[in-house]
Amino acid sequence: METEIEGVAVLVIQDSATSTQFNCLPSRQMAAQAKFEALNLAPTNLVEGLLGPGSLMTGSEQLDGKDCAIFEYAAKDGTRMKGWVWKENGLLLKTVSQVSGGQEVTEIKSVSFADIPDSQFKLPGDVRLVSEAELNKALSQTQPQSQPQTPALTGQYKNLNWGYSIKFPEGWRVDDSNPATVKISNVEAWVFVSMFRNQTMSLDDWVKVSQTVYSKYPDYRELTSEKVALSDGTPAFMVICKYTENGKAQQEIRALAVTTNSALSLTASATDSGWPKYGTTLGKIIDSLTFPTNVAPTSQPTTVPGSSPSGKVYSNPAWNYSISVLNGWTVDDKDKENGHLIIWSPDHGGLMEVFAQEVPGANLDTYLNDLISRYRSAYPGFQEMSRQKIVLSGGLTAYALLSTRTSSSQPEKELAVMTVAGSRQVQIYARTWLKSWDSYSSGFEKIAYSLTVTSPN
Repeated sequence: METEIEGVAVLVIQDSATSTQFNCLPSRQMAAQAKFEALNLAPTNLVEGLLGPGSLMTGSEQLDGKDCAIFEYAAKDGTRMKGWVWKENGLLLKTVSQVSGGQEVTEIKSVSFADIPDSQFKLPGDVRLVSEAELNKALSQTQPQSQPQTPALTGQYKNLNWGYSIKFPEGWRVDDSNPATVKISNVEAWVFVSMFRNQTMSLDDWVKVSQTVYSKYPDYRELTSEKVALSDGTPAFMVICKYTENGKAQQEIRALAVTTNSALSLTASATDSGWPKYGTTLGKIIDSLTFPTNVAPTSQPTTVPGSSPSGKVYSNPAWNYSISVLNGWTVDDKDKENGHLIIWSPDHGGLMEVFAQEVPGANLDTYLNDLISRYRSAYPGFQEMSRQKIVLSGGLTAYALLSTRTSSSQPEKELAVMTVAGSRQVQIYARTWLKSWDSYSSGFEKIAYSLTVTSPN
């Protein structure tokens, strides 16, 4: 049997007649001999040996035409495993284990029984026998093969229409042009968060409804399905499945949940070839979802608290915008003819800039996506932290984008607020060093959210 231990290839040769086993490390041309206790191939004994003592048979099921007994095991540390054992010969055909970020599924897809030449069980001629201690030492010193790193979920998206938030890795894009169906993706993997109004449907009903969507895939197959709880405790139904779409085989994790007000469908997918790289990350993204059970959906953006900073109101009649400025903050409008305004904090540690421009056919969602694209190109370290669709105190719908980036070798943090009035686009950028953000964030928000813009005549 060929396997890997922490990325290092290991060859295991067993002789059941003599209960002898050779563990071979081909890369170091060495092997160690050991004795092993042969397993009783009765299903119960086999599963207790492989899953854990106290495994319980919970049912039977056909798996690829093979009659299997289902066993489940729960350890004291919370580890949960489930196994499907072929009743005919005791072979463990499938296991489902709970791991960090989701589930790990192992399944034997092809089994054949044939005479194997004795030569296949001989150690290679260039391998020398060593003690188990020496082999273990060599194994620990052998550089493992590179493994895909699971990226940290440093970005966060908040959907104020439906009251949920979800995290995602750096470099992934968020498309919330339709707040009811939000897409978070990179080139090879994608997540959809879909929300629906719901008053009467139960979780079981929602599961049945969602399954009808997959009837169009002839090769659709569920690898595992079970009732779980989301990270905030919301009851949910989790499915891991495979199917082919547009000629590409893909795997998917699907989480379904309902409340008195809404129904959630959260799908995280990648191609079969990309699943080893992204499967764990997709599981973590799903785990990061916070889905408040008592939040009623709204079709309108959230209105920010009324902002009336004590100070003066600055107006630019040429560009039809005005903004309230806090006492002690200074204004520089030397470039007011071009719609540009600079606002400094009293200690000049916090900087705000207002830009206005005329754009025929201006669209708020396009405006946001263009800004994010420019940031990604200009700042390799750009990281979107959150975006919210809001209503400014003057009544205009706007986006508030919070992000970080590196400038002059130091990390910065920025709040960008942008809105559209007719063909006029107005944006405010408020930024300072990341380490100083807490000192200025309240002032930034009060000034930025006081923005009012009127359409040009």
